[in-house]
Amino acid sequence: MDPFCQRPLTKPNSSLLAFPQFPNPLTESVVRELFTPTPDELRWVWHTSSVPEARLGLLCLLKSFPLLGRFPAPASIPASIAAFLAQHAGLGVSTPLEYPKRTRVRHQVEIRRYLGVHAWSPAAAALATETMQRTVTHEANKVEHYHDFASHLNFGSHGVLRTNSRVDQEKAMIANQLVANAVISQTVADQTRVIQQLKSEGYPFKLSDVKHLSPYLTRHLLRFGKFPVRCKTEPLPENLGLNP
Repeated sequence: MDPFCQRPLTKPNSSLLAFPQFPNPLTESVVRELFTPTPDELRWVWHTSSVPEARLGLLCLLKSFPLLGRFPAPASIPASIAAFLAQHAGLGVSTPLEYPKRTRVRHQVEIRRYLGVHAWSPAAAALATETMQRTVTHEANKVEHYHDFASHLNFGSHGVLRTNSRVDQEKAMIANQLVANAVISQTVADQTRVIQQLKSEGYPFKLSDVKHLSPYLTRHLLRFGKFPVRCKTEPLPENLGLNP
């Protein structure tokens, strides 16, 4: 028998499922962290619906939709979540089971509109494509910047690997990457030290300003080292032991 067939079946992780479920275990701290409604959300629920059962169902869907990416059936909403939301919102009901389907469908439309979620359309497809292209371009640019930085340090023989040995080529590439990573680490350490000094001096800056810093700086690097030249000549000794 195939040894892989003898492995016991394990319960899949809900965070890795294509059809996400509610967190398990659903502890009190998890419920409080994920399902506590904001004052704006409570005001919106009170403005959108007037029946207590419908308000509770609307609130449950509003807090579940961003987590699951879908609208769960009222019967599948854990009782602890419904009770927590009802108590937090001051509702006299504790379960959204008495939640008419027609009202639920209308609330789903209202929730999408409130959260800014639009149905799939040519405009949504164009937005998704633009976002994906922007993300791919951003990641590709980071890789290209690293390669340019490593090439700047690989100036021996003009960056040409003058060997046909795959082992020697791999050693040269690893050595180049090792030097590049070491220089990047030192650059980041220097930038961090300067930022801490500016902060201690009371210089105003935001964390968003740090994203404009790059570890791939090259203008401060001395690729050939620093060799001081003394231009001042020293006088010769008076007696060299030489006869004219």
